[in-house]
Amino acid sequence: MLEFLMQYQESYILLGLLGAVLLAWRSTSISFIVSLLTLGLALSLGRVNVIAILLLLGFGGIAFLFYQRSIPSFLKAILAILLIILTGLFYLHKAPGFNNWVMISDLKLSADSLPYKLYLNLDKIFAGLFLLLAAGRFAQKSKEWLKSFIVTLEVTLPLAVILMGLALAFQYVRFDFKIPTLLILWAPVNLLFVCMAEEAFFRGFLQEQLRKILGDSIFNMCLAIGIPAFLFGLCHFPGGPLYMIFATIAGAGYGYAYERSGGRIEAAMLTHFMINLIHFIGFSYPALEMAR
Repeated sequence: MLEFLMQYQESYILLGLLGAVLLAWRSTSISFIVSLLTLGLALSLGRVNVIAILLLLGFGGIAFLFYQRSIPSFLKAILAILLIILTGLFYLHKAPGFNNWVMISDLKLSADSLPYKLYLNLDKIFAGLFLLLAAGRFAQKSKEWLKSFIVTLEVTLPLAVILMGLALAFQYVRFDFKIPTLLILWAPVNLLFVCMAEEAFFRGFLQEQLRKILGDSIFNMCLAIGIPAFLFGLCHFPGGPLYMIFATIAGAGYGYAYERSGGRIEAAMLTHFMINLIHFIGFSYPALEMAR
C-alpha cells in the first residue's frame, strides 16, 4: 500500500500534512511553518491554486484574531460568523481552487459493501489545522492525556453499542471482521485528518463557544452538545437520511466526550477515531450495498 502511494508526488503532501498535524502538539509555530511549506508543495503540484491559498491564509488570520482576548465582543461575533461560513465552504468542498487527491478509488472491502474512496481533502484538512493552531489548546501534561484516554474508553463502548446496534437493526451494515492492508494508510489519515478537522470545528470551536455563551446549566450544556451534533449530522447528507441520523448520534457522543474531559479536543478526536475504527474493522465499510 505504501509503495503504491509513493509512486505519486502527492504523497509528499500527505507526509507534510502528517508532520504538520503531529507537530501541532509540540510547537504551533513550527507546525504552521510546515503547513505553509506543504501548501506551497500542493500549489506546485496543481492541487491548489493561488485563490485557494489566499482563502486559507485569510481563514487562518481570522481564526487567529478570533482567539485574541483583546478583541471587542461585536468584532468577535463578526469573526465567528465568518469562520462558520468559511468552514462550511471548506468542509463541504465548495471553496474554489482545490483539486483534492483521490488516493483510493472504488475499493470494495467486502463483496456486499459499497465501493470506498479515500480522499486527501486539502480544503478541510488545512482549515481544521488552522483552527486547531489558532485555538492553541493542546494537551501537554501527562494527566491531561490520561484524562483524554480514560474518557475515550468510557464513551466509546456504549456509543459503539448504540451506533452499531442501530446500523445492524436497519441493515445498514453487517458483522464483517477484517484487517485489510488499507488500514496502514486509513488509520493515520482518519485520525489526524478526518477526526482532527471535524472535531476542531464542531467541538473545539462550535461547542466551546456555545458553552461559553449559554452557561453552565445542564439544559444549556445539552444544547451546547446537541446543536453542533445536529449540524454535524446535516453535513453528512451525501450519505442519506439514515447516515445523517447516525452521524448526529455520533456527534452527540463526541461532544459528551469533549465535555466530560473538560474541553479536551484529544478526547473528542480519539473517541471519534475509535468509533470509526470499530466500524472499519468489525462491520461492513462504508455500508452494505443494499443500504444505498
